Amino acid sequence: MSEQFYHVHLSVNSLATGAKTAGGCLSFPCLAALRDACILRRRTVTRLPLGSPFLTLSMRKSKTKITNISDLARVLPKQSFSLTGSPMEPVNLVIIGNRRFIQIYFKKHGWFTADKLGALSLVKALISVLFNKSYHEGPISGSYVKGRHFTMGFQHPTRSDTYRRRHHLRLWRTSYKIMGRRVWVGTLSYERSAGLSADYYPTHHISPTLSWEEDFLASTLGINRAQHLTLAKARKGQLNNGDSYDYDGKALVVNLSGYEL
Repeated sequence: MSEQFYHVHLSVNSLATGAKTAGGCLSFPCLAALRDACILRRRTVTRLPLGSPFLTLSMRKSKTKITNISDLARVLPKQSFSLTGSPMEPVNLVIIGNRRFIQIYFKKHGWFTADKLGALSLVKALISVLFNKSYHEGPISGSYVKGRHFTMGFQHPTRSDTYRRRHHLRLWRTSYKIMGRRVWVGTLSYERSAGLSADYYPTHHISPTLSWEEDFLASTLGINRAQHLTLAKARKGQLNNGDSYDYDGKALVVNLSGYEL
């Protein structure tokens, strides 16, 4: 039987919009976004095989009824990908709460919203990296879950207060709600240094133990007894830039729904 393919039309304009909402995890975000843009300018139609992780078909609104947090384990996505479909960080964060409140709550606890990627943020990011300066709202490179660019990005400065090292996370809006509050999935990691990827692209390198960063987020938000949701089996993995990571298969659950009432 011949292999089935879906033809997915990718618009350059839509990519530009996505790049502006990008906030960088695994690379100097400005260069990563420019590289992604070049890929789509060369190929405006991407031919993806059935079952590709980059397809958006499964992002249609689900009719699955969610009544409690444990139900989320069987329906939430488990992995993020680069624009070209290469694996990035696994999902290790679940947040329950409405968007505006999440933004306010994270800001209150020392987390900065990542700037949209544009000419100004591009220049600021380059200067911050070259001269080892701080950039609390620095953009975050693109990452995708089920073919969708992340919705929000946050970062927390380190003691050294430099753009080369930072705590950062990405959040994707899902179609699920619990008690009227939106469910978000995220990836969370610590960028420990700047350097070159295995393919010699400028990149940030992450700390391999993802659970440490979950503990850091919980501590900054004042969570004393962290709740976790098992999404997959524990495993070791590798990012698209060559970095290795240890994943315990669990996601930190941050339930902010009660704070809004």
